[in-house]
Amino acid sequence: MAPFILRRLGYSLLILLGVTLITYLLLFMLPADPARQIAGRSATPEVVASIRAQLGLDQPFYVQYGRYLAGLVQGDLGRSYIQRSEVAELIGARLKPSLQLMASASSC
Repeated sequence: MAPFILRRLGYSLLILLGVTLITYLLLFMLPADPARQIAGRSATPEVVASIRAQLGLDQPFYVQYGRYLAGLVQGDLGRSYIQRSEVAELIGARLKPSLQLMASASSC
C-alpha cells in the first residue's frame, strides 16, 4: 500500500510541476512587458531597465522559473503589482467569504 501511495504522490508532484512550467512559460511568452506596465507609459528606458533588474526579469527563463519554484516551496506566492500587496494576503482576505458561500450553498 505504501509504494502505491508514494507513487501517486510522485505523479501528483510531477503534474504540479508540469502545470507550473506550462503556466509560467505561457506568461513568459506574452508580448506585454511587466516592467513597462509598472513604470508607466512616460517612463524612460533607464527606469524600465532598473525595474526589470529589480524584478529579475533581465535573467534567463530557467533562472526566473527556478526562483519562482523556490518561492512557491517556501510559501511565497509573490506580489501583485496591480493591487500593490502580497498575493497570499489577497487570497486570505477572499478565502473566508468564499468558504462562507460554499458552506451556505452546500447546506441547502
